[in-house]
Amino acid sequence: MTSALRSLFLVNILTMLRIPLTVLFIYFTNLFIVEQAAVAGNISLFISVIIISTDLLDGILARKYLVVTRFGQIFDVICDFFYILFSLFLFNYYEIISKYIICVVIYKFIEFIIFSMLYDDPIQKKETVFLFDIPGRFTSALYYLLPSIQVLYLLKCIDKFKIINIIYLTILFFSFISSVIKFNNIRFSRYIIKK
Repeated sequence: MTSALRSLFLVNILTMLRIPLTVLFIYFTNLFIVEQAAVAGNISLFISVIIISTDLLDGILARKYLVVTRFGQIFDVICDFFYILFSLFLFNYYEIISKYIICVVIYKFIEFIIFSMLYDDPIQKKETVFLFDIPGRFTSALYYLLPSIQVLYLLKCIDKFKIINIIYLTILFFSFISSVIKFNNIRFSRYIIKK
């Protein structure tokens, strides 16, 4: 096995680990919510940190070892969405998080996919499958942190109204800004192509 193939295998394993880790996160968070077992809550938080770390690490390693692939980028986004969405579904089931936040997350994911397909930038298309913007990256980072923040709230480490509501408002604000930027990029992209 060549060095590049080993690196690609390692990166994809790190990405794939997020699926079983998400299942464990859901299991221990559910156990924590139902039985109020602080140990389960701490385990959930630890698993969440591992999930976030693998997301950061797989991208860093893929770029470092030049093994960024179309499949890897798509698989990474799918694993991210899997973790975020199923975690939020669990919190919504116990009425800890609003279904409106889930609707915003799903809308932004669909928008992200559609606008990435529509955006026509030959330079960026060589590097990435998806269209990223700074407010969108910031918003997706907040989506990624939301399950951990919810567990911290349940562990009574943070005050819901001070932190969570600020995060909700920040998510809504940056989701809106990101959408405006995407619409403008698509419009500008179509204008350039017509000329």
